[in-house]
Amino acid sequence: MPVTVSTWQKQRWKRIWRSRVPPKIRVFAWRTMNNALPMRVNTARRLGMDVDRFLVICWALWTNRNKVVMERKIQPPMTIIIRGAMHVCEEFTQATMQLRNRNRAVVRR
Repeated sequence: MPVTVSTWQKQRWKRIWRSRVPPKIRVFAWRTMNNALPMRVNTARRLGMDVDRFLVICWALWTNRNKVVMERKIQPPMTIIIRGAMHVCEEFTQATMQLRNRNRAVVRR
């Protein structure tokens, strides 16, 4: 009896869900096989903003959360976001300057 696609898929899912691995690995395998992993484009569309901006905001909030828990320092949310964004911009500026300097050194040789 030939194996149909649906039968093959059912067998594959059964093997995944019955496997003896942590649940997060099973879910990852399921997402991978269904092409359902969060990708940059899909995430940006769902968030309604650029992923990089979202990550900067998340990082700034996380860092502040740690300051609140560890150092008992509380700051307004906008201050947190602005300082986080400024920090990322400074790092970006430094990285681009280093890259430019390296490129100039290569051109001079």
